[in-house]
Amino acid sequence: TTLFRSMPSHIFTRLGLWQESIASNVAATAAAAHASEMHLAESHYQTHAMDFLDYAYLQSGQEAKARALSTEEMTVPGSDDRDRESHKAGVDARNAMELHRWKEAAALAVPEDKRSQDTTYWARAIGAARSGDIEGAQSDVKELAAAVARRDGESKSNGYEVSGEKATDLTEAEAWLAYAQSDTGRAIGLMRAAADREDAKGVESTTIPAREMLGDMLMQSKKGGEALEAYKVVLEESPNRFDALMGAAQASEAVGDTHAARGYYAKLVEITGGAGDRPELKEARAFLANGVAGR
Repeated sequence: TTLFRSMPSHIFTRLGLWQESIASNVAATAAAAHASEMHLAESHYQTHAMDFLDYAYLQSGQEAKARALSTEEMTVPGSDDRDRESHKAGVDARNAMELHRWKEAAALAVPEDKRSQDTTYWARAIGAARSGDIEGAQSDVKELAAAVARRDGESKSNGYEVSGEKATDLTEAEAWLAYAQSDTGRAIGLMRAAADREDAKGVESTTIPAREMLGDMLMQSKKGGEALEAYKVVLEESPNRFDALMGAAQASEAVGDTHAARGYYAKLVEITGGAGDRPELKEARAFLANGVAGR
């Protein structure tokens, strides 16, 4: 029953139907917790639903509820301390990255379980780079490379095929490090390669698309037109992503297309369903009210 409750949320996530995804995953989380308490299911059914719930909260602009899931990960019935720490680390990394809290990302605690360290080092490396901490970013990129090597080694030992190309998460981290070092051309090239590779393989349901990061990098490089095209591609593959809509609105402003900007800001406000508390929504609402973004 728990599995059937959670399956529709995969569809809702792909379609960007955040309120439907939230309702589905709230129900799945409760059902899984009850089943675990009755010793009828393993804890991963609940943490899987919580993973999708966290993502849906973030995309619908509900920061406080996404943050609360970090604490809830530590009370999942049927899980041990190591599993709880690892799942909490994953939620914390996603929240810091999606919310653009770069210093928070750079300071994330690394979980003890080495199998769960790649996501944390990825977030720490990018957080440090985007905070201007080049030394910290270099250190975490090295740790991420080691974690990716362990991940690939484990996959091979379990009989899975491992690509000979550099992993997307490692390329993203290296791209932001290059950008922090003012090697802008190399940074954009690396991020574009990561985006192309990810597009060819298919973007995972609850990840930040590399092409969205490319859009962010292009915006910071004062290339609004190119950034807008990147965000448009993201929104085709991952409809209603909060940051892609925000990026597209800002890029539209940058190229002087206020009509398009209004459309993106209106969509951003619409998908929150009035429950959003992310600070970026103030900018969207200010633009819709006055025709000028509130920065």
